Amino acid sequence: MATKKKQDTIKKVTTIIICTILVIALMVPVTALGMMSCSEQQPPAASEGETASDVLNDITSGDGAEVGATDLQAMYAASLEKHEAAVEADPSNYNNYELLGNVAMDWAVAAQQGELDPSPYTIAELYEKSIAAYAKRLELKPSPEVSVDKAIATFYNGDTPTAIAELEAFTAEDPYFAPAWANLGKFYESDEQYEKARESYQKALDSNPTDAMRSFAQQGLDGLPE
Repeated sequence: MATKKKQDTIKKVTTIIICTILVIALMVPVTALGMMSCSEQQPPAASEGETASDVLNDITSGDGAEVGATDLQAMYAASLEKHEAAVEADPSNYNNYELLGNVAMDWAVAAQQGELDPSPYTIAELYEKSIAAYAKRLELKPSPEVSVDKAIATFYNGDTPTAIAELEAFTAEDPYFAPAWANLGKFYESDEQYEKARESYQKALDSNPTDAMRSFAQQGLDGLPE
């Protein structure tokens, strides 16, 4: 159970995961992973060969009305089971692990914000599934986007020191990936390391970010205490 301080932090840093996945969306096909817009949580990831419209149709009724939270929870559960089966069937396919990690983290975030029930799992179990899937994906093939998402899942699961350490190590090796700096800034901010947060946000702004990431980093920078 998150503490009051942690719950407040979660609300403050929701855009971390949103904006990072938005950046990823510009780099890979929409059908390759589940995404969240900057305004709302989106459905579970599409399978290879499915279009975004196919997935949206899956969670609407015959008259076009959106399904309720209980049905969406069932969709996440089915999607998670599907991707776990895909990982078991083809453990050498790194894309399967990324899809599994995305679904688990999307569901965990929605549950942590009180929008969905995590049953039959706990929120921590969903984050642990996400972290493990991302770790295996990175073992098979490195990815800056997945490295950042793994750190985000770790942070959301309550382990801020490890999340910070992961992005400190990442930025030491790749000092030009704006999402890593922006998220590291937010992690520092949540840990009240404001000078380090300021430096990280500025480095994100200096690293040729997308418009969305630039806005995210600038808002973080402007919101820091003097």
